[in-house]
Amino acid sequence: MGCMSNSDVILIFLIAASSLQILSLSLVILVKRNQKQINYINGLIYFLYGMSHLCDTTYRQGTEYLSPHLLHINTLLVFFLAPVIYIYFMMILREDYQVKMKHYFLILPGIIVLLALIPFYILDAPSKLAIYPFIYNSHNPMKFIDLILRNSRSVIIIISFLLTLRSTFFLWNKRALAHIKIIRRLLLYMAGWVFLAGVYGVAGFTGDVLVYRIASLTGNFLLLLYFLFTCRDPDFFSKVQKESTEIRYLNSRLKSIDKDKVLAQLNSLITQEEIYKESMLTLKTLSRELAITPSQLSELLNSHYCTNFNNYINSHRIDEVKKTLKDHPNVNILQTAFECGFNSKTAFNNAFRKFTNLSPSHYRKNIRSES
Repeated sequence: MGCMSNSDVILIFLIAASSLQILSLSLVILVKRNQKQINYINGLIYFLYGMSHLCDTTYRQGTEYLSPHLLHINTLLVFFLAPVIYIYFMMILREDYQVKMKHYFLILPGIIVLLALIPFYILDAPSKLAIYPFIYNSHNPMKFIDLILRNSRSVIIIISFLLTLRSTFFLWNKRALAHIKIIRRLLLYMAGWVFLAGVYGVAGFTGDVLVYRIASLTGNFLLLLYFLFTCRDPDFFSKVQKESTEIRYLNSRLKSIDKDKVLAQLNSLITQEEIYKESMLTLKTLSRELAITPSQLSELLNSHYCTNFNNYINSHRIDEVKKTLKDHPNVNILQTAFECGFNSKTAFNNAFRKFTNLSPSHYRKNIRSES
């Protein structure tokens, strides 16, 4: 590091130290008991971000020789980090948000980057240093790839945050912001990250290493601050979801429909047609049956039954499974679950424990002991 100034050395040390701390926090988040899906997503964000910034300390000219095998690992991780950030914030702000098959297309850019960089990853350390950075090797076929990667990492992060802001547009009005407290801070936090990602992009495009490293250190600080904030308030996620639900229904969409009629139709679909047994049933398909919009159905379930679509449907499925087990104690439990609308063993077991606090086998054991 003899060619670097003291300020460069200090910044690199601080970035590496804070990145290691973020990595350790990811393990803290992931090993907690009684985890929800959102906690695992949160831990994954800390891991991807911490590892990418730790690798990033060797990414810029002057430090690449410290660990050649970490070169461009940070680039790959950012392309997977962006969609995870989007999913995370959507799960926070929308209680009924579910990861669907279409969301897996969000990781497609990361897969393309991985395939493009494999020829570089498999080289030995001297060979990597000989052609790094690609952009300064005119005969290197990966020069164009490097040019794209250097200016696209920040862009994809910005896009992920902008998509989140777009999906939460219903929160950005005076009436809504007057009723919420925690989400106001969260929205400002998201806006700060959009700005910081823009600084990353400008620094990467202009090659300003100092600004880039200061932005990296600032990002690490923001992520550590977020961890402390969520630890200080253990009910943070549930409070955010509650506020988001309240705002979503502040301007009710139910004024234009006959609620009693729709509820009667819904009851008929559930009790007579047993529509919950359809494994592919979704909020959209059920709302179509009722001739209302998905948002209207979601609001109706929340306001009348104090629950969301998934819990509402799964509660009826579990009731049907319990009834079958009582009438036929020797029936195949998993087969019964599939017949009642569940499409996987994991989903069934999780739902059964949620509504009964027992495993399906334990529940049947209790039935047998009673009889």
